[in-house]
Amino acid sequence: MLYFLTGALSYVTGISAIQNNKYVKLVTLLVIFWGVLLTQLRGSRYTATIAKIGFAVGILLPAIVLFGLGFHYVLAGGQIHTPISLHALIPDFSKLSTLVVFVSFILAYMGVETSASHANALKNPRKEYPTAMFVLVILAIILDTLGGLTVAVTIPQKGLSLNTGVLQSFDILLSNINPGLVWIARIIALLICLGVIGEIASWVTSPSKALHVAAVDGLLPKYFRYENKEQVPVHLVVANGIVATIWAVVFTLSGGGSNLAFLIALSLTVVIYLMLYFLFFIGYLKMVINDALHKNDHSKKQRSYEVPGRIVGKVLVSGVGLLTSIFAFVISFVPPASIAANQHGIYEVSLVISFLIVLSIPFTIYAFRKHFN
Repeated sequence: MLYFLTGALSYVTGISAIQNNKYVKLVTLLVIFWGVLLTQLRGSRYTATIAKIGFAVGILLPAIVLFGLGFHYVLAGGQIHTPISLHALIPDFSKLSTLVVFVSFILAYMGVETSASHANALKNPRKEYPTAMFVLVILAIILDTLGGLTVAVTIPQKGLSLNTGVLQSFDILLSNINPGLVWIARIIALLICLGVIGEIASWVTSPSKALHVAAVDGLLPKYFRYENKEQVPVHLVVANGIVATIWAVVFTLSGGGSNLAFLIALSLTVVIYLMLYFLFFIGYLKMVINDALHKNDHSKKQRSYEVPGRIVGKVLVSGVGLLTSIFAFVISFVPPASIAANQHGIYEVSLVISFLIVLSIPFTIYAFRKHFN
């Protein structure tokens, strides 16, 4: 999100260094990040309101405008820069570098599992919850497809910036109607910036809240248990900020002003998140199999929602989820086709080392937990 912001600001201000100079880019994104983070130290009571307004004005509205302009562009006979046919819409499974696009698609749905905690609030969870999930997935696929196609048909692949492609698309779509309307694209870019900042605001404190629970349980040093009068775990928030800053330095300085840093950050986000999904699916499979074999009290509990199909349905759903996660995990380490051949080594080494570092941290902390109290 921060990489998108730097690209958007570069587009709006016309200062190319914000996007292309890695040092200017780093300073810009750190100023934005720490500015948002420090505002959250006074409490998150306004975060939900900011996020809602940001979503409506900075994400939903620009998306509707983008789709409308995209349809007009195609109907008006604008130049199409990507083939649109049944053959082109089916991925070429023989090319691993092309399949890496699956990674960003997976990322779009990560976090949907958090809705499960609200399933009991529904009148009929057994019927309404899976229905809501199917509707969500279908809508997300439609919106993602329309948004991606709009960018793809309007921008030549060689000139496409992965973190500012949507802004490039607005520029072309509006100039296709009337070159004098291009200034509107900059206003839309500012609105999108506000929407993204709203999302960042809702993200910067959430991990700290979860870690604070771990600190209270004695899994982190006492230093991290501190909360200010707004019940914000300040020490954890600042620690998270320092960690994020370190990663920003690593990715930005190694990837420069190209798409490389954006893709490394994207893939690292996915592989870290997938570790959680591995635990989800493996834990669920273990529970289902144990319940079926031992018929204990745990298996007799009445739950408001269960995966349909008894044990076969449960094993099938969780098994497909686990296999899909494993596939996404493996494919994440393959350099995307959009990365130049001479940068493949940087991508692979940076991603592998970064992942191993992140993976080792919780095990290291847990090994020393007895020394925290």
